Amino acid sequence: MRAGLALSVGLYFSVPCFPQQNASVSGTVVDQTRAVISNASITVEGALQHQVRSDSLGKFDFPELEPGPYKIVVESPGFRRYEAHLTLRVGEEKRLGDIMLKISPPPPCVGPGSPLIGQQSLTSLDGAALSGVVLVDGHKKKGVALKLYSPGGDRPQAKTRTDSSGAFIFRGLEPGLYDVAIEPDALEPFRARSLRVEHGVEVHLTFAWDRTFICL
Repeated sequence: MRAGLALSVGLYFSVPCFPQQNASVSGTVVDQTRAVISNASITVEGALQHQVRSDSLGKFDFPELEPGPYKIVVESPGFRRYEAHLTLRVGEEKRLGDIMLKISPPPPCVGPGSPLIGQQSLTSLDGAALSGVVLVDGHKKKGVALKLYSPGGDRPQAKTRTDSSGAFIFRGLEPGLYDVAIEPDALEPFRARSLRVEHGVEVHLTFAWDRTFICL
């Protein structure tokens, strides 16, 4: 009787119990020019909901997710909401690569010639700076004139033009508020007002004109 009891106890404790291996998801949030988008909200929705924000390099990581189906949602002000569905296997490390956010569509009654603006903050090694890119009908626009003003001012503090990649930058700025006036050829001039610039921060703007937009 004692021998049978000892055998059954030995068999009970010989069965191993392995913990379930979690999965992970990582990626980078970028805009249509491949510039990274920091501080974007990334949410994964499954049995539980988890949320993180992209870092200064646009990167994010969910290191401890249970295996199963998920919906991933990426959002940032001035950009369209991104959604995708995925299924994670046990122990899987899923790398999504670049997740590209597109500029939000215009609100009602924004007519042809009015730009859409995306804005993000980047780390600057040149003190305070204002930079950006100009897109017309989805193409990077070279040679567009830009002027930097104090808020509401009529005398520009600096001038520049976009380069061959449609990019521009105003470097070495004093922290504070600025207006940026932009004058693309064959389109109405536009002035972005009261942009706040802080030391160690580069405010990156995306100006996008789509001449097919009509007032709704």
